[in-house]
Amino acid sequence: RLFAHQLPDKMAAQVQRPNALARKLGVLGYAGRFELIDEHACRNVVAWLEDVKIRFLAVDERTTLRSTSAATWTVALGQYLEKLECPCLATTWPENDGRAAILDFLINYAVTLVYDDNSDYFRGGALTGQSMEVDGGETAAAAAKIGQHLHLPAGLDPAATLRSAARAIRAQQQPRPRQVLDLRRLPSVDTRDPVVQRGAAILRLLHIERMRLLQTHFNDCVIAVQGLTANPKLDPSLGRVGI
Repeated sequence: RLFAHQLPDKMAAQVQRPNALARKLGVLGYAGRFELIDEHACRNVVAWLEDVKIRFLAVDERTTLRSTSAATWTVALGQYLEKLECPCLATTWPENDGRAAILDFLINYAVTLVYDDNSDYFRGGALTGQSMEVDGGETAAAAAKIGQHLHLPAGLDPAATLRSAARAIRAQQQPRPRQVLDLRRLPSVDTRDPVVQRGAAILRLLHIERMRLLQTHFNDCVIAVQGLTANPKLDPSLGRVGI
């Protein structure tokens, strides 16, 4: 199954922290040692992800990735990332930020495949917030942290937060075809200067992205309010209900 994952531009400069990567690896069932500053440990993570979760290459083609001590390992990594259509370059692997970006892409790729393999289970309510108790305790605290991490509107109940988080994660992980954008064809102010023209087009795209994000947050607020008005919870012991 081949599909391209794109890292949002605003996330490129804010790479996942090592503890976030470690948590996602734990969810996938990785039991090995992981430290971002340990390059060899990170190489083992890449080999494990391909062997156990991604399985994009044929078994005999995984030998180069398994040879984590080989001098040509980064070359094999570059070829592997190119086949997966990863926007990150293998030349950034020696740096911690580049290594984190590559690992984040591969881990998200693996998570998407796990979801596809178990989509019937998840769509049945496992992650909708409707089949588990989320009104208090550790689950509610975890839902609040997830909402804060994804910049969701504050004040939502835990179930609404989990539903909004699921939509946001699916939107980020949906396969998108790689396209080359020609800035010269975008509507913009005619400045008669090609450099300024491209800059104005980029600013227009950033503005549209922020407006889309604002619309998403507004929709979440509307859904939360509708949940309160359309499904009121009454306690007859507090007063008279009905006429």
